[in-house]
Amino acid sequence: MKTTAHTSKSIYNGNPYERPLGTQIFKVGVYLLMTFTAIMFVLSLVGTVYKGGFFDRFTGKIEAISTAFIAVGVYLTFKIFEIEQYSKEAQMNLNLVDKGWRLVNDEIARNYQLCPNFINSLFFDWQKEIMTSNYMADKTKSESVTDDWTNVNYISCLIFQAVEDFLTVITVYDVGSFVWINCFIGFFNSPILIKIWNSQKQNYALKTRLLIDYIILTLKNNKKPITSYEDIDNLTKSIVESNRYNEIINIQNK
Repeated sequence: MKTTAHTSKSIYNGNPYERPLGTQIFKVGVYLLMTFTAIMFVLSLVGTVYKGGFFDRFTGKIEAISTAFIAVGVYLTFKIFEIEQYSKEAQMNLNLVDKGWRLVNDEIARNYQLCPNFINSLFFDWQKEIMTSNYMADKTKSESVTDDWTNVNYISCLIFQAVEDFLTVITVYDVGSFVWINCFIGFFNSPILIKIWNSQKQNYALKTRLLIDYIILTLKNNKKPITSYEDIDNLTKSIVESNRYNEIINIQNK
């Protein structure tokens, strides 16, 4: 039966970082400080009206404390902002992993029988040999199968979009360039995917085109066989530490 595309649903129910406990505690603290400040302001007004009375003496003693609490309130407000930014970054990273990594691998698993040659090309032989003891027999069998082009197209689009999503997020939050380029190197080592990319790159933003082309060029110019994760790490390092990569990351999308 033909496998059809499905909408990705996060493994997390709702947004686990939307209201973290630390943020709630800080917010309660700020609300209390605001309430305290308002009360002190009212008491100060009362003390001004009733000179020499109880309120006048009371407010006179705590003016310094009020100032200190206001300063603490400013600090807590800053910390709330800091935690909210971290929460947004964490959620953005989760969303990117959910769409750019988990969904791609879900579809690879679901569609293998329909396009085994294409999917085999997305991984290095040494990776597949680790994952299955019958890889060579399976490879020989799959070579006699004609891939379904619609499934090949669908998985290709997911990979291209993963790169585009990564570039969108990395301009705002640090989601870890190194690990993502590692993933892309494996995919774009596929001659089939490269051919599809060259026929569809016009559908993607300039930054996406430039980065994928740069990864493909790096793989093409690499003279050393890629036989381990260390080899992938070395290639990734040469990419992310290059001036060309930084130029691509800083280009405004068009």
